[in-house]
Amino acid sequence: EVVAGCPWIWRIEMLPAARRRRPFSILSTVRTLRAERYDAAVLFERSFRSALAAFFARVPLRVGFRVEMRGRLLTHPVPYDRSMHEVDCLLAVAGAIGGDVSNRRLQLWISTEEQRNALERYGLDAGEYVCFACGANEPHLRLWPPEHFIEVGLALSEKGYRVVLLGSRNERDASRPVAEALGHRALDLSGRTSVRDAITLVSKAAFY
Repeated sequence: EVVAGCPWIWRIEMLPAARRRRPFSILSTVRTLRAERYDAAVLFERSFRSALAAFFARVPLRVGFRVEMRGRLLTHPVPYDRSMHEVDCLLAVAGAIGGDVSNRRLQLWISTEEQRNALERYGLDAGEYVCFACGANEPHLRLWPPEHFIEVGLALSEKGYRVVLLGSRNERDASRPVAEALGHRALDLSGRTSVRDAITLVSKAAFY
């Protein structure tokens, strides 16, 4: 859903989570990749399984992070530095095979109709709110303290912005103290939006 509408993507193949957990499901992935005879595999995911699939599928160029003992499975292993912002880590992967990574600007591919519908659905006006993502996939490494979100939210609300809290259902606990502290200044949508709606709200926010 995140990359739907991207003009540079030819096809999207989804692998169900249940299938990924099966011991021999990687064989099906290998067959699919090998049949398409891909020239390169750019592995932004850090799992050993993804590198192993690309290796056995005989993809000539395989670039990804050198983690989980998968360096020898890649033709272009890239160090993963946890002290770097995740965006910079991902750009390093693309840059390792000559990609132009000079532009760090976020791009989202949202139709005009999606924009209008999402803003109307949540009663928001473009450019008059900010989005906070209070949760994190790795809370022990990347979670910002709620008091920091509260401080920034109060400062922005004084400038006339409404604060929209976004996140998955699993991140509701991270959003709750921020929503309670900001009160009417915040709209807590954690776990209440679709992925496309969340992307749309980010794209029309003054800040994210």
